[in-house]
Amino acid sequence: MKKKEKTSLIETPTFETADAAEALHKKEKIWLTVSLIAAAVALIPSVLLVYGMTFAKPDYFLRTEGSGTIGTILLVVGFVCCVLSLGFFGVFKFFGKTIKWSWLLIPIFPIDLFAAVMAIPVALVMLFVTPVIPCLFGVWQRKKNLDAANLFLAVQ
Repeated sequence: MKKKEKTSLIETPTFETADAAEALHKKEKIWLTVSLIAAAVALIPSVLLVYGMTFAKPDYFLRTEGSGTIGTILLVVGFVCCVLSLGFFGVFKFFGKTIKWSWLLIPIFPIDLFAAVMAIPVALVMLFVTPVIPCLFGVWQRKKNLDAANLFLAVQ
């Protein structure tokens, strides 16, 4: 029986040729800058949504008329920043690992299902209310890709 490989939230790319490494290096250098800007922009909705949902009424930020459009705009800006920085995929990796470990670590039948189901709102809050966290996952992934390409090109 083959042992399953251990996966990480942040994966390291592998290269076959120097051309592939150089192409990834050029692409990731540009997208790392975009990801850093997206993470900086995602800090604004994160702070304002956490503040608004903590100290104001949550429906004040999320209703559709009046000032509720501000909350909707902040949610959309945070979501777009997550998509631009690859943080969107990091949320789903985090979500899958949270479900798996909540399922495995809690041995009592109804409670393990409850813990796995509660991972859904945690991932959604992380994605929509605090988008800076997934954006930083995306920046970390792009930085790791860039470092792997640099290392491969330095060895060649």
